[in-house]
Amino acid sequence: GNAPEAIRPELDRLTARLTSRWTPKRAYQALADDLDDPTGDLLAAHLILASEIKVSALPNALHDLAEMVFDEVKARREIDSARETNRTTARLASVITLGLLILAATFMADFFSVYATPVGQLVLALLLFGYIGALRWMRNLSRPDLPPRILLKTEGATQ
Repeated sequence: GNAPEAIRPELDRLTARLTSRWTPKRAYQALADDLDDPTGDLLAAHLILASEIKVSALPNALHDLAEMVFDEVKARREIDSARETNRTTARLASVITLGLLILAATFMADFFSVYATPVGQLVLALLLFGYIGALRWMRNLSRPDLPPRILLKTEGATQ
């Protein structure tokens, strides 16, 4: 079909479920579980409503939902692009820092002699833990903040 590659397996499973006589509500709930995304929950909720009540305004509601999902996907892609830039910057900064430390250790060994003492070792450990902590913090900031799902996950694969 013409489904996006990213969700084609989930839609293929939905089609298989519907053709194997799953109730539409259960099949759409399983789709939401497969997608495991708040936007997927919204789509599944609309489909569940459509399957249970015949509403003449549903095509308009689904059209509005499609526009909203398009805008959300576009925004997520822009955010992901900005986050990838931050991750690339952090990697580059780490490589440059490591390179400079190796060069300094090679050509200015006496600069690091202060770290040979027990107090120097403690300071070095604190600096390394601080740097690693900053990298972890940057990684956590670059993770997407998705709102919670609106449909509860279901257990099992029964109708």
